[in-house]
Amino acid sequence: NQQFYQENSVVNYPNNYNLTRITEFKYFQKNHKDLPSHTIICQEHPIPYVKGVNDPYYVVNTEDSRQVHQQYRDIAAMVEGLTVLGRLAEYRYYDMDQIVAVALNKARKLCVKPEVDEVLEF
Repeated sequence: NQQFYQENSVVNYPNNYNLTRITEFKYFQKNHKDLPSHTIICQEHPIPYVKGVNDPYYVVNTEDSRQVHQQYRDIAAMVEGLTVLGRLAEYRYYDMDQIVAVALNKARKLCVKPEVDEVLEF
């Protein structure tokens, strides 16, 4: 029962906390300062990953969802020059450090001219 819980809509806790992030929904309203004197928050807590038991976040790995994902991949493959990657494009979970590495490696490969066998420096 307070006006605001935090200074921003989403605050991430990336290291050494027992939660991942806190979202305060009031900030998503256009005139959030004119809203009631109370607020609502959501705390996201990580769960331990157990291979084969629970895949963390986002990907719901069912036969139906894999089929829909394959349909999207097929459509994307028809677009010349299109490169897709990331959680949704590859239908797998990535931590941010992992997907940044994937993106940088893909960019390096895309920047290499066919007649040159070296990677451009970024």
